[in-house]
Amino acid sequence: MGVFLTIIPALIIALLLLFDPVLEMLAEDNFPLIAL
Repeated sequence: MGVFLTIIPALIIALLLLFDPVLEMLAEDNFPLIAL
C-alpha cells in the first residue's frame, strides 16, 4: 500500500506538469477570463 501512496501522487503531479501547457493554451484560446 505504501508504494501506491508514493507513486500515485507522483503520477498525478507528472500529468499536471505535462498537461499544464495544453490547458493554458486552451484557456487562452477559449476562456481568456479563466486563464490566470
